[in-house]
Amino acid sequence: MTEQQVLLAETAARAFAEADPRTAAYAAGLANVMVREDQGGFGGGFEDASLVLMAAGRLAANLPIAEAIFAAKLLSDAGLETGANISLAAACEGDARIAKDEIVFTGALRNVSFGRAAGRVAALIERDGKHLICAFARADAVRIEERANPAGEPRDHLHFENAHTRWAECAWDGPRLFRVMAFARACQMAGAMEAALALSATHVRERQQFGRALASFQAIQQQMALFAEEAAASRMAAIAAARAGDRGEAAFEMAVAKLRANLASAVATSVAHQVHGAMGFTREYGLQRFTRRLWAWRSEFGNDRHWASEIGARVARGGSDGFWPGLVNGFA
Repeated sequence: MTEQQVLLAETAARAFAEADPRTAAYAAGLANVMVREDQGGFGGGFEDASLVLMAAGRLAANLPIAEAIFAAKLLSDAGLETGANISLAAACEGDARIAKDEIVFTGALRNVSFGRAAGRVAALIERDGKHLICAFARADAVRIEERANPAGEPRDHLHFENAHTRWAECAWDGPRLFRVMAFARACQMAGAMEAALALSATHVRERQQFGRALASFQAIQQQMALFAEEAAASRMAAIAAARAGDRGEAAFEMAVAKLRANLASAVATSVAHQVHGAMGFTREYGLQRFTRRLWAWRSEFGNDRHWASEIGARVARGGSDGFWPGLVNGFA
């Protein structure tokens, strides 16, 4: 990492460790990590964003930092105001009419991370073959369906009637945004697995059974080694996708990162709870803050089947002669 990236990672870790991580993260400008410097941002790329996202996963930060980062990027790139306390809709359903420089929207923004607490919610709307980015004020919602994922993180539906807001054309389409958010979850999952691994390693060193530390048993050592391998593989896949994203589309690398994180999370959560025993399932103990998020994030923005099918289709299109070049350079 560069010196700037080290400072960024340290700043993110400090902010997410605060009692009020939302306020600390926005005050530190972490949501603007991919916003250009001339617009008041950090001017970073996907690799810089991955450092913030991994830190958020490692500290189980209770805020929509991934959504805020990419909402801010899309809005700023389009010349629209970003603002603080912003989230991003995973899906947009309804009627959007273009009136001069405004969109008039009646419908629902679905699966908005922490939508009930957001000041504004960005949405990507497809209209007449164009991809439009805009942001609606939460206060303009006529109804909020409060929902949550299995980790208890809000995933709300916000309903609007004739809500007005500015719009601009966006360089990304829906599939591109979906892949990038899958990459974001892969980064968060890599961080959460690192934290769960650290907790498990501490537990097996300190917990005694039959007069010996759990870490001295060969079966436990084997399981912990497997856990460490999966966590490392997930992290490396996320980093590779981030670096590829700074070079180009990185559709293949992002698909691989999410699938690798999904598969690793199955092993990670299983081993973590096995070595902790009943203690690991209690809400009072910190492990569940990470494993519940891993279970939830595994299904968000593409489950195992989705990304395995996506990667398989890309490989099949290249044929046998294109397998090795595709593996090295990324499948089209």
